[in-house]
Amino acid sequence: MEFNIDLNKKTTSENSYELLPKGTYEMVIYNATIDASKNGHDFLNFDFLIRDDLDKALPDTNGKFHKRHFWASVWYDVQNNSWRPDDLANIASAVGYSQEQANSFKTFEDFLNSLIGKAVRVYLWQSENEYNGETTKVNSTMTKYWSPTKFKLAEDPFKDNQGNTTADIKEEDLPF
Repeated sequence: MEFNIDLNKKTTSENSYELLPKGTYEMVIYNATIDASKNGHDFLNFDFLIRDDLDKALPDTNGKFHKRHFWASVWYDVQNNSWRPDDLANIASAVGYSQEQANSFKTFEDFLNSLIGKAVRVYLWQSENEYNGETTKVNSTMTKYWSPTKFKLAEDPFKDNQGNTTADIKEEDLPF
């Protein structure tokens, strides 16, 4: 079989990577990881994805910028040698965790992994960032401006699926 790529099928970006306008966006946490700056300063790197299911409900934000990524950094408190308790509480609250849920994680990595796929509301704005004498405009937010979604995600129809436990599969039925 021959492999072909049809360049006519290329998608076009309706909205490039210009800055997002100031506003409140409904997003999903696409990824959450621990990272470090070039200078070795640890931070949590949040990759948000603007939800594409709210175009009619939020035409000026999600409707115009759905499926865009937005990255936010939550910096490690070097003076206190810990993640800031208010940032962690803001994050847990924004994804809708109760106190009991927030205290149920065995490790910090378990907590971060639990955030992936959660819907949140994020207020962001444009600001100037200076680094090595160069000033650039960036989108900014702080965890105190993250809040629970006002629009629940559609339920995963397979979330409780335990599979078919009554199937009788014999070794000779398997193709490998």
